[in-house]
Amino acid sequence: MSILSTLINPGELCLGQAFKAMHHSNNTHQLPLPPNAEGESMSKVYRDIIKYLKNCLNGKPLIVFTPTQEVAIVKSCFDYMQTACELDYTDDSDDEDGKKDPLPPILVYDIQYLFFYLKKETMGMMGQPNEGIKHDVTNTIFLRDFFEFEERIACQFHEEIDRSRYCTRSQVVRWVYTFCDYMCKDLGITMEPGKHAPSFKPLDTSSD
Repeated sequence: MSILSTLINPGELCLGQAFKAMHHSNNTHQLPLPPNAEGESMSKVYRDIIKYLKNCLNGKPLIVFTPTQEVAIVKSCFDYMQTACELDYTDDSDDEDGKKDPLPPILVYDIQYLFFYLKKETMGMMGQPNEGIKHDVTNTIFLRDFFEFEERIACQFHEEIDRSRYCTRSQVVRWVYTFCDYMCKDLGITMEPGKHAPSFKPLDTSSD
């Protein structure tokens, strides 16, 4: 439906973390490190995430999903980013008392459990037996990351340096493709290139 994608400038690195950060960057995303980092400040990015989620979820709790092993890390990152926001930051709209609303919390949930749960539900909705759908099975399929090396779905920076697989924008799009690849057939949905599946691959990549 839509994507929020931006670079984050983390500011100064914590004392003693420069070498570790450099090693990680060189071997993965290759984003420039402070003082040469590009992008928006953490507080600006966090406020943009809040605004984006509010627009998408229309009054519902602000929920994001991430892989099982990343849940604690993402929660910690959001806590850190929220701390980086101005302490007196408030929402754009006034309430009846003329006061501003505080920043709402962002809830982080396990996308691999969502994948498992939705697969069972979609099969059940179509009257198909779903007893054989196990969490371990759906985890294996999700973590296989079939679309890992897909081109033209990363941000411009990572496309240009040929590091698309490490781009978080690319990762999110690949999650969408994985969900659709594994569930559209159950629901009788014809997969459209560039929406449910890559534009440059055959659509039928599912495994029975």
